[in-house]
Amino acid sequence: MRQYESYQHYKGGIYLKIGEALHTETEEEMVVYVSAFSGKMFVRPKEMFFEMVEYNGETMPRFKKIHDTIDEKTLRETLPRF
Repeated sequence: MRQYESYQHYKGGIYLKIGEALHTETEEEMVVYVSAFSGKMFVRPKEMFFEMVEYNGETMPRFKKIHDTIDEKTLRETLPRF
């Protein structure tokens, strides 16, 4: 069974980190992740994914880890749209 790391975006969305990849031209490390609610898949530079951002006068991680590992069964029970 697949295992995922789950993260909360600083604006509130919940995302599952699917894995990491390399940009074909620059070899920049990228994070591949999917919205737990819409199922849309995204890619973002790894450095940007893990950076700190300023929001409403506070400094916080762009994505805060919620679970180190979460399996598909648990996801389906807690997030019915996944």
